[in-house]
Amino acid sequence: MKFLAKNIRGNFIKIKIENLDDLWWLNNLIEKGDLIKTKTYRRKKLEDVGKSEREQVIIKISVEKYDFNGKIIHVIGKIVESSDEDVPLHTYHSFNITIDDIIALEKNFNNYHIEILKEAEKGNFLRQILIVVVDEGTANIALLKDVRVEYSEISWNIGGKRNTEGRDKRKVEFYAEILNFIKNFSVYKIIIGGAGFEKENFYEFLKNKDKEILKICVIENTGNCGVNGIKEIIGRSKHLIKEMNVVEDANFISQLMYEISKDNLYCYSLNDVENALNYGAVDVLLLTNKFFNEHRKECVKIIKEVKNKGGRIHIADSENEAGMQLEALGGIAGLLRFKI
Repeated sequence: MKFLAKNIRGNFIKIKIENLDDLWWLNNLIEKGDLIKTKTYRRKKLEDVGKSEREQVIIKISVEKYDFNGKIIHVIGKIVESSDEDVPLHTYHSFNITIDDIIALEKNFNNYHIEILKEAEKGNFLRQILIVVVDEGTANIALLKDVRVEYSEISWNIGGKRNTEGRDKRKVEFYAEILNFIKNFSVYKIIIGGAGFEKENFYEFLKNKDKEILKICVIENTGNCGVNGIKEIIGRSKHLIKEMNVVEDANFISQLMYEISKDNLYCYSLNDVENALNYGAVDVLLLTNKFFNEHRKECVKIIKEVKNKGGRIHIADSENEAGMQLEALGGIAGLLRFKI
């Protein structure tokens, strides 16, 4: 997310959407009643010919509804300002916000929104990482972005170990298919993992075929293959990917589950978190974006109190695995300074 202008005290930001993660952050900022200004299109009637044409205008709307499908944010609201005097005010208009769009957002920014902006701005400096877990004839691939993980799988018939005729050739074809696939991504690090020797075999293949990609590759040993191998790498390779929000989600929830298993420094559910706050015991507040959107009033109050008492806030994506675990606990939890 590129900030073109930012005045939090003046309730105003102007941003350019650079990727899908930016849309995720923006979706968690927008609320009913916010004002959004952007370029859009309106149909204008041509009186002489009885037809209409699409005309670009700059309008500002008061948001009434919005929906995010993972690729675009669809916004509906009433027009409060327009660059074209022929566009009637207080009529409804809708538009889509997607990658490369520039918007101005006016709203009352609370502590939660400020945390969102910090995470979104931090995301400008984060780069994508590719995890490739290689097994016999199967490669499970995960693209780690700031807030999301995208999974892919490549399967290749290389034949059984007893059927050795042509097997080496088919394995080379399999490795070539993996290489062609990963060339589609702009990443700064590729982590190659797997339980057997296939990760080393693929690494050796890269030495001969693509030394540029080899420069950004590292090998990580795993006890698992497949998606479980990917999860193992995410959990173990903190030195490589520790600043990515999706990894922080996993780390915080892992810590929470550990404290729950020991019946120690934890709380979950809205009532228990509020009770822990009364004692000043909350060190890290964990909540999902879904929980916040459903309990905005309570969350704004809790976040403010946590920050006033020196605590930290972490917002987890309710659609990744760690976020779903937190959702199962009610969507809100706390890591405590002391047991209560």
